[in-house]
Amino acid sequence: MQGTSNTNTLDSEGILNLVEARKFLGGISQTQMYKLVWSGDIKSLTIGNRRYVTKTELHKFIENQAEV
Repeated sequence: MQGTSNTNTLDSEGILNLVEARKFLGGISQTQMYKLVWSGDIKSLTIGNRRYVTKTELHKFIENQAEV
């Protein structure tokens, strides 16, 4: 097939919405996820009115936590 859908592209790039990112981080609370994003501990991007984070950014956060 020619072309891919947006969802496939997002999945292949490792971009997660905040619900998926919370699960990736072990099921942290919505409040905790928002605190991490708003504080800048986890960098995010906005597409339209939705916020996303990359798997790379989540891995960086995890690595930084392991060093503390």
